[in-house]
Formats: sequence, structure tokens, C-alpha cells
Amino acid sequence: MQVLSGLDIGSSMTIHAFGAYYGLAASLMLSHRAGGSAHPKNGAVYSSDITAMVGTVFLFIFWPSFNGALASGARCAASPPMQ
Repeated sequence: MQVLSGLDIGSSMTIHAFGAYYGLAASLMLSHRAGGSAHPKNGAVYSSDITAMVGTVFLFIFWPSFNGALASGARCAASPPMQ
């Protein structure tokens, strides 16, 4: 985090990175090797795809402002004044 000069409120990046790698490892261990998309319930559904896309766009638009509001006071206190 120091390399990117970022501010990590509550170690959220560390927690989310751990959760992401843990989820990938768990899905790798629990998935069937030769199953693939041969199972009839393993296909995509239009409503599911649209819901995922709307959720992704919503997070992409509103998440930076949510984190920015939490970090604004801490960033001002932690950063030296701009010249």
C-alpha cells in the first residue's frame, strides 16, 4: 500500500484480497474436474446476467464516492499540505 501511496481504511483491501483468494481456492477444490457446462443447471440465464451487470455498474459508479467520504478526514490529517 505504501508503494501506491493509497489510504486503506480499516485494512479493507487486505481483507478483500484474502477473501478473493480464499474463494478462488475453495471453488477450485470443490468443483468437479470433468463437469464443465455439461450439467443442465450450469448454464447462464438472461435475468441472472442482467442482474449481475446492473450490480457491477452500480458498484463501479457509487463505490469510489462511498470510500472517498470515509477517507476524506483521514486523508487530510495524514497528508502534508499541498504547495
